[in-house]
Amino acid sequence: MEIKSTSSIDHTPSTTLKWISENSKIFSNDLISLRVLLTLTLVISITSLALPTVLMQLFDRIIPGHNTGSAIVLIFGLTLFILFESALKYLRYYFVTFASARFENKKSQELIKKIITDTDFYDVGVFQYSLKEIQRNKDFFTGKGFVSLLELPFISLYFGFLFYLNPLMAFIPFLAFSIYMIVSFYTVSKMTRIIQLKHITDIEQNNLLYKILDNLTLLRKFGRINLFNNRFKKNQAAVTKNNFLLARYAFFQFNLNQLILQLTSVTILATGAYLVINGLMSIGSLAASLILANRCIAPTEKFFKVLRKIHEVKVMTDTLVYPRGKSQEKEKENIDKIYSMVIPIYIRGRKHEIPFMKGDTVSLKDQDKDTKEFLFAPNLKSIANKVYIDNLKLSDIDELSLYKNIAIINARPNIWNGTIRDNITSFGFVSEKKAQSYIDTLGLGEIIKKLPNGLDTKLTSEKEDNISDEVKSLIYITRQLSLDPEVIILNEFEAGVDRESYIYIFNYIASIRESRIIFVNTKDRNLLKLCNRDLLNNRIGEIDTYLA
Repeated sequence: MEIKSTSSIDHTPSTTLKWISENSKIFSNDLISLRVLLTLTLVISITSLALPTVLMQLFDRIIPGHNTGSAIVLIFGLTLFILFESALKYLRYYFVTFASARFENKKSQELIKKIITDTDFYDVGVFQYSLKEIQRNKDFFTGKGFVSLLELPFISLYFGFLFYLNPLMAFIPFLAFSIYMIVSFYTVSKMTRIIQLKHITDIEQNNLLYKILDNLTLLRKFGRINLFNNRFKKNQAAVTKNNFLLARYAFFQFNLNQLILQLTSVTILATGAYLVINGLMSIGSLAASLILANRCIAPTEKFFKVLRKIHEVKVMTDTLVYPRGKSQEKEKENIDKIYSMVIPIYIRGRKHEIPFMKGDTVSLKDQDKDTKEFLFAPNLKSIANKVYIDNLKLSDIDELSLYKNIAIINARPNIWNGTIRDNITSFGFVSEKKAQSYIDTLGLGEIIKKLPNGLDTKLTSEKEDNISDEVKSLIYITRQLSLDPEVIILNEFEAGVDRESYIYIFNYIASIRESRIIFVNTKDRNLLKLCNRDLLNNRIGEIDTYLA
């Protein structure tokens, strides 16, 4: 089952070879000369051939001839080679450690600059995760990652030495090496989508955690701990699932590497023993072949980790380092259900994010004019970046989803030019069957029956259609409610309908309020009795269902 995400990846990662080519310039231009690392790695790989060479000489010449003096010289020479190799590795470690400090400094400065210039994109979650990624990527760009990639081509030296000893001895580890590499590329390709989802869910979890901690006092006061706790559990489940899937692939590759390494050693020993018995290979060559074969296969697990890291860095580079420009339109999200709505309210000059959830019927009585106008904003444009639906800003939600799920019902009807049918079905957006159900529920059926053309009666925003304003208001309200909105904002609608229509609407609102978020701006006592909270989320009164 694929995890759905509220975020998206903007750039498709480039091919692996192209990505390596582009980022290798980091060493030569900003950090450390790539030629220096290549030279050091080549010399280290050549000195690594000293051990199998000395073993081959010991088994084939020194031990059979009982030449103790030569053995001491060889062992002393081997010790010098090992010390020289260690010194070179330390020198390489010094270079990359120094480069890592420069890398961290450079990338941190770039991140701060991007935050200053694009605060809309770099929210808390993205910023926090970006800081962590700088630490993780530092190991790859200036340490183990590129070093592992640089060591890979020099494995050909080991294969060449094996081929010199015996072509069959080179073929066995080469076959094992090829199988592991093919499986690694396939596994990483399967992991790419999980890696993307892992980064996205981590960012969303960081954002939600920051929001909870920033408003913890209010959440406790208003009894909304469970609301955010359940959302955090849902995010945590997604993060855990992605981590589990990645760990499963990693363990699979580790076990495969160990299995191939053991099978290669056994095959080399068995084949070498056969060749030694038949006089086609010496014992020294067999010992050297076993060491070289292990050195050919051992780096493959490290290469898989590097390959996985390349994909992770590519995803984060495409998501964070090169975010969409402000002028570029952001992909909108579709929503089917709304579980919570978070509204910024100023209390004593300090902004608080007040959460509301299903079952809240909120009274706006005695609220100031600015607050009411904030909620009744035309097309929700002025509050698009301030109000959250679940984890999404209004500006990030598709307009059609907003139209369907958030209904603002005013006293003055908003009638479209067309028939009654066109208005109630929103020009086909609502099915005829569903529209008829709401027509009957809200008492509009009897009125339509009296019209000569019924549902096909023409309506305009002017008065020449001979339809009363009260009927137009009822048609307008029926259209809004037939969409089954999750959030309903009632703005003195009762002023536009007659007493009979008001009763129908009241009864319907009373019947659905437990499964909706409803804001009520009115002075009507009956509607106020339906409210169980005020705008500051304080519980008020007792819920009533009867008319005064």
